Amino acid sequence: MQSCFITKINSKKAGLDPENPPKTFSEMKDAAKKLATDGNYGFTMATIGWFVEELMANQGALYLDNDNGRSEDAAKALVNTDEGVAIFKWLNEMNKAGSFKNYGSNWEDPRAPFFAGQVGMYFDSTANTAEVIKNSSFDVGTAPLPVADGKDPQGLIVGGSISVDHQPGS
Repeated sequence: MQSCFITKINSKKAGLDPENPPKTFSEMKDAAKKLATDGNYGFTMATIGWFVEELMANQGALYLDNDNGRSEDAAKALVNTDEGVAIFKWLNEMNKAGSFKNYGSNWEDPRAPFFAGQVGMYFDSTANTAEVIKNSSFDVGTAPLPVADGKDPQGLIVGGSISVDHQPGS
């Protein structure tokens, strides 16, 4: 699963309440703008498909056709739906405002800037929580991934799981 990690000290300095983190794209955009000071950025994430998939799922949308490939093999991505466009519009608005920084598409790319306090918030896997806390010299908060404005959170798709069904004699 994913989480939004937050530098509590930077949040407090920006007049934000790290115990009441942003819940919507607009709230996240506003918080990122307040956190983007002194050459630092408000928000980042590894630019990988998994986060887009999760942000779409949180809006109740599918990432791929054919029920995300469950009813039959997926033939196309659905990122050009209203839900997908909302994600890219949100990221683009923060990028243009200078509050979002794209450090790259590898898992490690956004971590070092966050650990150094150069980014106020970033997305990562909850499996990385211990590393985030260990490598950050400040108190770290967490928050669920935000949802598009006007939408109720629908939850995320669990990542890194596997199910094996072994039936004796087969």
